[in-house]
Amino acid sequence: MALRHRFERLNVRFDRPVMPRTTWTFFRLRPTNFPPLRIAQAVAWLRPGGLLRTDPLPQLRDALTAESPLEALRSLLQAEPSDFWRTHFHLRKATSERDPSLGRSRIDTLITNAVLPVLLLDADRRDDTGPSDAVFDVLSALPASRDRVTRRFRNLGTRAQSALEAQGMHQLYRAYCEAGGCLQCTIGRWLVDGDATSESNR
Repeated sequence: MALRHRFERLNVRFDRPVMPRTTWTFFRLRPTNFPPLRIAQAVAWLRPGGLLRTDPLPQLRDALTAESPLEALRSLLQAEPSDFWRTHFHLRKATSERDPSLGRSRIDTLITNAVLPVLLLDADRRDDTGPSDAVFDVLSALPASRDRVTRRFRNLGTRAQSALEAQGMHQLYRAYCEAGGCLQCTIGRWLVDGDATSESNR
């Protein structure tokens, strides 16, 4: 309530827009993905000792040079909200107690889609080519995502073995599949030629 009153006072001063209640989406979400819990997990990065309490780049750079970079990055992204969230998925109804921390798969997704691209951009801006190999090593060690794009490739007989391969599939999908560039894609041409060969052999 104190936080709410503080927000209301600041809102009078700065006239910030307030999210309408209908913006909050809970339908067809697992409770662990409810927005209030996700916000609480993000806030945990801002607490003392959290990744975002200070500039995160030095810590991320150090993690990338650690003996086990993937485990070091996973450790940095651990976010444990306050004890309130052990029995809540949102602000009202209590539930049975459980661990409210970010799960391993969510942390791996954040490393793949946020942390590693930021580290590559940081290295590029500093004209430092060293971190690139480490970033690709981490991507190769991370498990592949399971989503609609990787499922499409799996249905064609190609299963991603790592996050690096899954990212490659996403790039192919964006650059060729979505753009209708099948005949400009080596895989697309192979599929078309393979289908044509199969037809001629029937």
